[in-house]
Amino acid sequence: STLEEAVEETSDGRTISLCPLPHRGNVTLDKSLTITGYPDFKDETVVMPENIHLPIFILQEGAAKSSFRHFIISREPDDD
Repeated sequence: STLEEAVEETSDGRTISLCPLPHRGNVTLDKSLTITGYPDFKDETVVMPENIHLPIFILQEGAAKSSFRHFIISREPDDD
């Protein structure tokens, strides 16, 4: 599934764990979520925008308590 799908399907207050892969998307958060990579693979877990002219994460009012950890945010495509 995509990052957007995971956010849509996850309930407020829950955690989304990212696999150590490149992820693309522009995601609007309207609920508080924890989005995390695995600590041992944080350098391999990269989130990039689908549309480089938009933010990767757009936080709305309900997302005030969201947290993000153990992954890299990059505007550049991966080298693979």
